[in-house]
Parts: sequence; structure tokens; C-alpha cells
Amino acid sequence: MPQELLTVPEVAKLLRVKVARCYELARTGQIPVVKIGRQVRVDGDRLATFIREGGAPLPDGWRRAPQR
Repeated sequence: MPQELLTVPEVAKLLRVKVARCYELARTGQIPVVKIGRQVRVDGDRLATFIREGGAPLPDGWRRAPQR
């Protein structure tokens, strides 16, 4: 059982990124999330492992694809 489930705003504060960016990271699968209905939570233990292992690279490199 996980020790603690964090909200996205809590994770954003820990990572020192904006909440919108954190939701984007969750949506693209770059941070490990747990979905409870429409709510998104992050397992604190998995987040710590994710950070310790250096995170995840962007799928297309650091540049964003042009939006249409």
C-alpha cells in the first residue's frame, strides 16, 4: 500500500514547476500517476524513485512539436 498519495499541486510545488506543467507531465505519462475517477494523484514513493532515477526524457527531445 502506498505511503502517501499527493495531489498535482503538491507535486508541482515539490518539483518547483507550475501546476499546469505538472498536469501536462501527468497527461503525457512522464510522471507516474494514479487515477481515481477523474482525479489524479501521485504515489509519493513512486515519485521519489522517479526523481532519484533522473526522471523521464521528453518523447520527441527537448523541442516541442509545432501546434496546429
